[in-house]
Amino acid sequence: MRYDTDGDGKVSATEYGAISERARQFMGDFKKSDTNLDGFIDKKEEAAWREKLMERFRGGGSATPKK
Repeated sequence: MRYDTDGDGKVSATEYGAISERARQFMGDFKKSDTNLDGFIDKKEEAAWREKLMERFRGGGSATPKK
């Protein structure tokens, strides 16, 4: 939630778009992280993203999500 610049507890597409290109490449597409399709990435969605990332690291897979 470090990209939550307005402090509302979630990351909007606008906030996500303001982060560096390198960070967005690592984190993947906003729409894939917004699993409930409400236009935000909340703490639950962020935790799910982190878990998938850890699974890739544990499994020896690529850290970059597939598009």
